[in-house]
Amino acid sequence: MFYQAVEGGYVVRVERDEELIAALKTLMEQEQIGSGTVTGLGATSFARLGIYDVEARVYVDRTFEGVHELNNLTGSLSWHEGAPFPHVHMVLSDFELRAIGGHCFEALAGATIEVFVRSFEERIDREMDDDLGLHLLKLKGHTAPGF
Repeated sequence: MFYQAVEGGYVVRVERDEELIAALKTLMEQEQIGSGTVTGLGATSFARLGIYDVEARVYVDRTFEGVHELNNLTGSLSWHEGAPFPHVHMVLSDFELRAIGGHCFEALAGATIEVFVRSFEERIDREMDDDLGLHLLKLKGHTAPGF
């Protein structure tokens, strides 16, 4: 991974065969990113994507091997139990230009993945929500009226 600090964050280039989520974790640790957002594009040679089944409280996941265009990557950066927690979703397309997408568990860069990180010093952690079975953002802010 190569990266450069820019106003408000970082521009990241994930190299061929490098794993995206691991690269984001490394960036968060090295640069002490408290929280942030990510967007990106590129290509993958392997991806494991999923969707959360709220009723069963489990992720259903599938792997996608071979070259896929990474049309959109979006996500958040936070922390859970002292470790970086990139939460990333992506949309891929195949050679038939059919789109697939979901929560990204892991993805290997095909040619490259370009990621644009908006970073914040304020650390945001995650905590378990027992109703959903997910680690949600632990926010100290206000609740909107009527909720």
